[in-house]
Amino acid sequence: MGILHEEDLRASVYGYTREILDMAPDWRVFCDMTLSKKAKPDLIFFHSSDDHKKHEAIEILVEIKHWPTERQIKSDIEKLIQLGKRVSPHRPMLVFLAILGNKNKNFRKADLSQLELDYKALYPDVHQIWFRPHYGLYCGPWDKKAKRDPWRNCLKKN
Repeated sequence: MGILHEEDLRASVYGYTREILDMAPDWRVFCDMTLSKKAKPDLIFFHSSDDHKKHEAIEILVEIKHWPTERQIKSDIEKLIQLGKRVSPHRPMLVFLAILGNKNKNFRKADLSQLELDYKALYPDVHQIWFRPHYGLYCGPWDKKAKRDPWRNCLKKN
């Protein structure tokens, strides 16, 4: 499955997740874009044993990063770990996903599965670390002259 604009990734993941969770009423997913980036991950999964009346626990925290630098990856993973420690007495599962651009030559040349293992070794508290190349996800049109997708061209002009 491809995405037309990289900014649609969070919305796509959230929408797809909501469809799945509608079939599992003891789970909920939360995504609030109004909260500070420092205060929340991109997706928060809750689980309840009593139909969400009193006993609801945060089970999974997901952070998604677009076109990050190595410094941003480390910073966001560390933020995710700190959030995991703060939000729940039992530690939730932590998941980090990065959509990598090709501007960083280390990412261009890297074996992404090995890069995931390297970061997992650095951050054993994170349950899943996934790196995906942007070119593998983007399926929309491309403006070769501007070297960007036309949607970004429209944003730049306004």
